[in-house]
Amino acid sequence: MKRVTKFTNLLFTTALMFAINISLQAQLNHQMIFRVNGPSAVAGDYNFGEPANGSGQWGPTSINTITGDLAWISDNVDSLGCNPATNSLTGNIALVRRGACMFSLKAYHAQQAGASACVICNNVPGGGLVGMTGGDSAAAVTIPIVFLTYEDCEL
Repeated sequence: MKRVTKFTNLLFTTALMFAINISLQAQLNHQMIFRVNGPSAVAGDYNFGEPANGSGQWGPTSINTITGDLAWISDNVDSLGCNPATNSLTGNIALVRRGACMFSLKAYHAQQAGASACVICNNVPGGGLVGMTGGDSAAAVTIPIVFLTYEDCEL
């Protein structure tokens, strides 16, 4: 009897873990749209890269509509976001250049400066879109993050 109970408990635990995993996957596989509202010359929907699943999903698991002005992050040297921002991004969507440090650190610094979301711009013309690996700051990032091509960011 004891052996059957252990087997039943193991089977139940495995089924529960499987159900939780399915639930989390459904939560993480949401449809998100990156839309520019204006100016009219660049208004429209854009393709984007997301936090990469291969390194563990990071960033928020659900997203409400976020609207705001775009503002470059600055640390008085550049717009890479590898150092804490020296400018306030409160209420804005941060623009950050790719390069020199992990994507999650860039997003974390934008978040700490008050950004409601973060757009990381490819620094390589013709480089396309990439999935963004997390890094050490991934667990601390709570704002949405997208990755745009160099060409789309230059607009």
